[in-house]
Amino acid sequence: MPYAPPVSICPVGSAANRWTDILGIGMGSPTKHKNVAKINIPNSQNVVALYGQMAAKDVGLAKYVRFMYPGQNNYVEVNTVTSPSPHNAAVFWYGTDLDPATNIRGRWFLQKTGTKFHIPRALILYPTYQTAPGEEYVDVFEVYQTSDTQVYWEAVNGWIPVQEVDLEIPAPLAPATFTVKVALVDNDADTRPVYVTATAGNVSQTLSPTHPDRKDQLNILTFTLENVPAGTSSITLRLESPQPFTNGLDYLGGDSVALTGATANYYCATP
Repeated sequence: MPYAPPVSICPVGSAANRWTDILGIGMGSPTKHKNVAKINIPNSQNVVALYGQMAAKDVGLAKYVRFMYPGQNNYVEVNTVTSPSPHNAAVFWYGTDLDPATNIRGRWFLQKTGTKFHIPRALILYPTYQTAPGEEYVDVFEVYQTSDTQVYWEAVNGWIPVQEVDLEIPAPLAPATFTVKVALVDNDADTRPVYVTATAGNVSQTLSPTHPDRKDQLNILTFTLENVPAGTSSITLRLESPQPFTNGLDYLGGDSVALTGATANYYCATP
């Protein structure tokens, strides 16, 4: 039989009229915090699924959190930590599936130590959008236990300087451009970097944030991986807190951070 080229770079059964974004706002630093933060969800009428996280630093205790919908007494309460902290002063988070809404407010209910030491760090949302007819994507989304992603260079004190996690994705049938987003929590507003690398096949991109970009203390990083080879079915996310006196750093070295979630997608173009 003659060769019939694929009508789309997306494998059969993996394409859908949807893609997932990451939205977020920082909620605190070592010197101050907010008990409540609000995220307005763009194009909320097209949201078909929603996941929420509230992240904190383990230097004090929380009682529970609430993800609050518009209106009075309309919320989801989460009483158990979803991702426990792997180390004192590391990141932990609460998470839950939510109903689509125009906005979500996250509220902390803290114990005395949580208030005293300003533990809140971020409110993060992962909305999945319905796209227009004919606009299909391969789209994946994953949240991560901070025991798998927390990094800090002080190995002598029990920290892990480098961690890697994988994000599985249905492999394209032809070269594709992968868009990858990650939520990074507890990046202080100072000069200490963290190296975050996304790799798919033989394509890599590294970002080196030294301060939060969604207020204290949250980063949402975007990677554009072009010409990812056909057949690539996994994206590796690598986090590194660099050692002091490397790559031009001083004695402070890199920062302590954790990755709490990631999304990835590629458009189902005709090859």
